[in-house]
Amino acid sequence: MISILDNGAKGNGRDDDSAAFISEKAAALFIPAGNYKIAGDITVKTPVTFENGALLSVDEGVTVTFNRYIDAGVTQIFDGGEVILKENEISYPEWFGAADDGVTDCTAAIQQAINCFPNGYGKIVFGAGTYIVSDTIRITENQSHLTLQGTVSKLREVYPGICMTDTEKDVLRITGTTGGGTYDGSLEGITVKDLEFTRTEMGGEGSNTIYIEDAMYLTFEDCGWAKSQNGLHAVNVNGLRLNLCHGTTGGDLPGREVRGIFIDGSVKGSTGILITDYIYYGYASPNSVTYAYKDINDIGAVGTNIGDRRITNFECAGAVNYGIAIISNSSGWGGDIAISAVSMDCVHSAGIYLYAKQTQTYQTANITDCYFHLDNEKATAVTAENYSNVTITNFTVDNACENGVNNGMYFKNSKGSIVSAAVFTGTNYKNLITFDKCQNCVFGQNTGVFSGSIVLTGCRNCIVSDNAMNKVKFSDDSAGSNLNANNIFSNQ
Repeated sequence: MISILDNGAKGNGRDDDSAAFISEKAAALFIPAGNYKIAGDITVKTPVTFENGALLSVDEGVTVTFNRYIDAGVTQIFDGGEVILKENEISYPEWFGAADDGVTDCTAAIQQAINCFPNGYGKIVFGAGTYIVSDTIRITENQSHLTLQGTVSKLREVYPGICMTDTEKDVLRITGTTGGGTYDGSLEGITVKDLEFTRTEMGGEGSNTIYIEDAMYLTFEDCGWAKSQNGLHAVNVNGLRLNLCHGTTGGDLPGREVRGIFIDGSVKGSTGILITDYIYYGYASPNSVTYAYKDINDIGAVGTNIGDRRITNFECAGAVNYGIAIISNSSGWGGDIAISAVSMDCVHSAGIYLYAKQTQTYQTANITDCYFHLDNEKATAVTAENYSNVTITNFTVDNACENGVNNGMYFKNSKGSIVSAAVFTGTNYKNLITFDKCQNCVFGQNTGVFSGSIVLTGCRNCIVSDNAMNKVKFSDDSAGSNLNANNIFSNQ
């Protein structure tokens, strides 16, 4: 290993030391403490070791490329210019001047730490503190297979954070390109772990904490997002995994929607959404319409949000208008919606809301092992409108509204749906369940000790059977036609 000083470098920050880095003789280079000015493009072909206090001051517009591995502590070693790392698998924002002190603006340093892997396949490691940014951090096309990794250093897993000072800009933006097809994003394999993304104050309408578009096979693990209208906003995503994550609005947008997770199919659809062990904190938004998870598909969108939704171990802590809302203004999802192990503390509108513009025989949704606490007089645990083949089992509805007008569950224009092994508790209901213009649906083997009606209106071939319930009455504005339409009522 040869010291860069032996190659003629001055290290005084004034003289151009570029030539000293391109020696063909050294097997490896050692850079002692000092300030080394780089005034022209260079490619360093040997491994390099930086001593603490060594700094490369790279002129604007100049590129320094390291073909081999560099070894340095977690301290600043680069200032200015562009740095490309070809062999290193890890970079640190601190190498480029960042400080996780909650004060220093780290925008440029973090972006440089990402951009030193122009073709992706690298890991950016963050310290355990808070990094302040004033502009969006971006991962773009050709940077596939990047990882943003936080460092968890405290017993209670206080994650490092990236905190935006602007109220409108995205904190993190992950965007590829598309050829105009379906689920064909050019960016793939992005992983984000052990990081919090937030703002110094609540974002305005249209704000996103994390925005993703035209990308495939992304993973967020042990991450959090807060203080935007949309916590995580995804468009044209094929394969999005959220594991052990949490989100909260953290602020109010009176009269507007706020969403923890927003799968946005208004222009381009998404597929393959897998959410496991997610917590939405529904606090600090009393005047907003809150969604823990909203998933939409509009007519005219490129592709459809068709199927492949897996949501399990999903918790809504605090008040929420809609826990999980899956909405299609076309024909609905083609299948593969599975929702399980969901708990909601305080539902104001609907715990699970399924809507399609028209019912189709290929629609399916399986919902199991859930507990919903209804805390508004018009709240429902599940509403399914124009949605068929909905299976609900092992479900508890806990109504907290005495003399309310709650429907425990509400189905409209549904075919082939079934509710079984559900418990209706808490207090009295107006209607335990309503079937409105439904066909071939079953409500059986459910229990409840509070009063409420089982309502069938304009239904055909439905069965209400073997339910153990107190004070239940049947309500039907056309009982004769229902009976003549082969509906069966037995053993209540």
